[in-house]
Amino acid sequence: MSHGCNGCDASWSGFNIAHCAACHKTFGGVSGFDKHRAGSKDKTRRAGECSDPAEIGLVLNAHGTWVTPSDGADFGEIFSKPSVAAVRG
Repeated sequence: MSHGCNGCDASWSGFNIAHCAACHKTFGGVSGFDKHRAGSKDKTRRAGECSDPAEIGLVLNAHGTWVTPSDGADFGEIFSKPSVAAVRG
């Protein structure tokens, strides 16, 4: 079964994928999604505000999904430093 976002052109399938309706990034699991919404330790970003996934240690895999580096191998080749233009969802 395929899913999509009404606010952007992202689409995905699978039960473990999480898509943020606020920033329109797609994550390989709930833990990465939660991490990007958790807030910062230095209090510059409150809980519930989106973080740039690359700034919190997530990497973009070949499928355009943000994952932790240890999960990336399960989802294909990892792009360790994606450009902002390459990140669409």
